[in-house]
Amino acid sequence: MLKCGFRSSAMRARWRNRGNRYFNVVGRINAEQSIESATAELKEIAIRLESEHPQSNKGWSAHLTPLRDSLMGGTRTALFVLLGAVGCVLLIACTNVANLLLARAASRRKEMAIRLALGASRGRLMRQLLTESVVLGLAGGAVGLLFAAWGLDLLIGILPDKEAFRLPVEIRIDRAVMFLHARHFRC
Repeated sequence: MLKCGFRSSAMRARWRNRGNRYFNVVGRINAEQSIESATAELKEIAIRLESEHPQSNKGWSAHLTPLRDSLMGGTRTALFVLLGAVGCVLLIACTNVANLLLARAASRRKEMAIRLALGASRGRLMRQLLTESVVLGLAGGAVGLLFAAWGLDLLIGILPDKEAFRLPVEIRIDRAVMFLHARHFRC
């Protein structure tokens, strides 16, 4: 019954003590079952355990919480506000970059007129401007990924208690999402 983590007799005794209340159980309910019916079933099991073991289960019950609520707790609203703030900052940054590109294009009017006079086609000029913008965008994306990696390492490094913030998923830059977006925005 007890595997490698419970080799000592003290650990086995602690495991078998019915008075321990330090376990949280994660489970999945059936797709056809509602949370209310699963909660009612858990309450029935708790009542049955209380009648079978009154010395250790008297006054104890079980309660069902969706995993998302358990992980997020009261931070869900704050995370959505933070997401909105990050979206606004991104929108402002994109607007600034677009304005800089427009200002640069306006300052290069004479250069474009000379190129047209020398025989360059409008398509060739458009390809040149598009190539410059793509190179600028790729360089900005690479610098952004570098800052994201450094920032992620910094944030993970300054967590006050790494055990308290342990989540069931790894905090990382997801390559699949990154490549999906890169593939989505290619020309």
